[in-house]
Amino acid sequence: MNRMSKGNKEAPVCTDCHGEHNFFRIKSDLLFLARNVSARFAAPFHSSVTLTEKYGLAGDRFKTFSSSFHGLATSSGSTEVANCASCHGVHNIKPSSDSTSLVHKSNLATTCGNVTRSE
Repeated sequence: MNRMSKGNKEAPVCTDCHGEHNFFRIKSDLLFLARNVSARFAAPFHSSVTLTEKYGLAGDRFKTFSSSFHGLATSSGSTEVANCASCHGVHNIKPSSDSTSLVHKSNLATTCGNVTRSE
């Protein structure tokens, strides 16, 4: 069950990533999504002082990603480099404190070993 259905009005919904009228398909539009969803949705969320404080997140996550090798390569059009979804997942995004999260410290080696997938 997603956070929106549990009453969190700030949680993302399907159309935040997939669009409203031109519903993006999973495989064929992953590159578009990887480049554009972060700019449209993740960047404002991860840069918002109000939301990052409310949910206990570091407010510089998008900024540090954008200036990293992966962020620079993604913004330059690389289709091979890891993007946000490569590490955090898509429909299974969880906080790093959750032991089932792809970015939990016990799962990082496996996650980084599978970076070629962006789904």
